[in-house]
Amino acid sequence: MSGLIDILRKARPVLIFATCYLLIVILLFVT
Repeated sequence: MSGLIDILRKARPVLIFATCYLLIVILLFVT
């Protein structure tokens, strides 16, 4: 279980970056 938490801790910055990237792409397509 601790291994899963460690993976999530490492993956969090990647998820934040991906979310910001998707928001920018959506804004570019909408406008």
